[in-house]
Amino acid sequence: MISGKEKILQCCRQALERRTALREKHAVCRLFDGTGDGVPQLFIDRYGALALAHLLPAPSDSVATFSEALRGALRESREKLEREWGVGSFYLRIHPHDPREHRSQEAELVWGEPQSEVIVTEGPCRFIVRPQRSVNAGLYADTRGIREYLAAHSLGKRVLNLFCFSGSLGIAAAVGGAAEIAQIDSSPDALEWAKANWQLNQGERVCVMRHICDDCRHFLDREGARVAAGGKRTAIAVIDPPSFGRGRKRTFSLKRDVGEIVEKVMRILEPEGEIILTSNTRELTPARLESAARSSTLAASWPIVRVEALLPPAEDFFSTGHDSIAMRGVRIIGAGAPRFACR
Repeated sequence: MISGKEKILQCCRQALERRTALREKHAVCRLFDGTGDGVPQLFIDRYGALALAHLLPAPSDSVATFSEALRGALRESREKLEREWGVGSFYLRIHPHDPREHRSQEAELVWGEPQSEVIVTEGPCRFIVRPQRSVNAGLYADTRGIREYLAAHSLGKRVLNLFCFSGSLGIAAAVGGAAEIAQIDSSPDALEWAKANWQLNQGERVCVMRHICDDCRHFLDREGARVAAGGKRTAIAVIDPPSFGRGRKRTFSLKRDVGEIVEKVMRILEPEGEIILTSNTRELTPARLESAARSSTLAASWPIVRVEALLPPAEDFFSTGHDSIAMRGVRIIGAGAPRFACR
């Protein structure tokens, strides 16, 4: 791990210079991307006037020393971030080695006014960001391109958003004119967040927005029965799961259960529909996700026309391969769907 305040500060300044073109272009973007910017354990995301840094655990006894050097570098970056990027509050989350400890730890305010909740505008959408309590603040910068795609290609369609969390991908589809969206999550707190985000974006839109608290596999079983009885099929299914989760009755492991989920989704899709399947698990590369999808297609009788790899926006995500902890995924496509275009 790189150490020393001056070295960290130099890397931060260089990272910001590399992203100068993003200042006015994207309110939600990555300002610092780990190995791609010279500090493997450090990631910084911007949400309009707020920034949140993540310091991931490292196999080292020097975390306390490094974190203090990092705080110093961030404080010295304040003037540049305020003047050039409009960032008025900066939070730091130091991730514990045990992920179960996340819920009991708040991010610390490095400088600026406390902001337990802010509203950020991204294109035609508005989202609630909560940097203190939520591990990932409620909005992922690495799925920005997917939100853009859904806003541009959902007109009149029936969209399913599994593991919806704060609902941002479903809301992007709604803003894009989707006729019906189902937001599914096993967490009541996540669904309340998704509902609050929808209230920000609903306006005069007349689409049907449903928020359903359930294990995604149980929901898909019911949907499969409904479709088998002649019910409407889904045009776009978004599967954006955590690596691991614990529902009311059973656990979920992405590496273990991804094939089952994809097969169940294929059974409710239109023949020309599409699946957007994402992961931030390093082992689940686009190639492995594609393999899981192709293994499911025969059982589900849903032929795949093609599969496209999905990666984070290259303009601000510079870490690649195993060095990256960002989203990677695939778009699994039936007949007649348009090509994915991610800026």
